Amino acid sequence: SVVAARRTKGVNSPDKGYIIGGHDVVNIERFPFAAGGSATDSGDLVGSTSARNTAPAQSVTVAYVTGGTGGPSGTINVIQKFPFAAEGNATDVGDLTNSLDYRSGGFSATHGYASGGGGVNVINKYSFATDGNATDAGDLTTVARGGAGSSAPGHIYTSGGGDINGANVTDTIDKFATATDSNATDVGNITAGAGSSYAGTQH
Repeated sequence: SVVAARRTKGVNSPDKGYIIGGHDVVNIERFPFAAGGSATDSGDLVGSTSARNTAPAQSVTVAYVTGGTGGPSGTINVIQKFPFAAEGNATDVGDLTNSLDYRSGGFSATHGYASGGGGVNVINKYSFATDGNATDAGDLTTVARGGAGSSAPGHIYTSGGGDINGANVTDTIDKFATATDSNATDVGNITAGAGSSYAGTQH
């Protein structure tokens, strides 16, 4: 990593990994999968504003970073994107429905999702095809601040997380479909409740 950072987020293209933002960090860093080597600084987040606790998503060609904590206003609602094909700064392409941090990210082939965060259960949805603001696509079954977002064909999963103060944690696994807007359903439990910044995976 070029800059030591905590509370970063990650995405990947077919041949590179990316480390995004972090506490008091604006950098977008990338490193190749094919060979060993250090990460390089490939750009900055919007307005040189640090962003931690964000919710990432990705299309085939573009990475998205949404919400988080940073700047003078505290939490932010910006939807940012940057291309995998070339180095460069992220651009502001829209807003989430509210300014929150600790959301869970996820994506389908056509849309990105930012779920929960900051003491709410709202599922935000935004298009990859057209820049614009997110819409309210449904609700999680529980408040999940910093839960794990996982993407699978046709569905997004959100598991674990805590309440707005981080005092209470949930072990719920929520699942919602990407074909139509709808509320999530409770489909199971993780082995133990997990608080904020729980890690997720993509399938």
